[in-house]
Amino acid sequence: MAVTAVIISLGTLSACEPGNRTSEEWLRRGIVQTQRGQLSSALESYNQAIELNPDDTTVLVNRGLVKDELGDYDGAVSDYSRAIELNPKLTEAYYNRANTYHNQKQYALAIEGYSQAIAQSPEFAYGYANRAINYERLGDVAQAISDLDQAIKLFEASGSEEDVQRVSQKRNELAARE
Repeated sequence: MAVTAVIISLGTLSACEPGNRTSEEWLRRGIVQTQRGQLSSALESYNQAIELNPDDTTVLVNRGLVKDELGDYDGAVSDYSRAIELNPKLTEAYYNRANTYHNQKQYALAIEGYSQAIAQSPEFAYGYANRAINYERLGDVAQAISDLDQAIKLFEASGSEEDVQRVSQKRNELAARE
């Protein structure tokens, strides 16, 4: 799950002198750069924001997403872990850290992370769906199906038909293998 970002006017950002930008302005700049696929520039903007406000969990999570995309998995995990240390109820940080563990093929750690995200937000369907993928990778098809069933229920309740179809298809593929 990506952190939702507010798009702001680039004109407003460019009017700010680099040495006078606030942490919030660097964050906004990084979000726009991330959305444009300018990941190296976004990383530098997030670094500037962290330099001004090292305890900003929003910046840490966004920087972690960029580091993950750039393949700096250890850096991403570090940012997510710091965000969790600052705010232990931050579902997005647990979820994104779990995604990074998955990208590293550390499936047991990914399952633990998705479980922590689900503990914070029990109605978080993506947590169940992604945890299921990792259970499947570890050979626990029954648990994967159970998690997919829960994800389907939650996606149905939210009216997300596209997700229901996608997760149902995966569930049926796994059930056919059992």
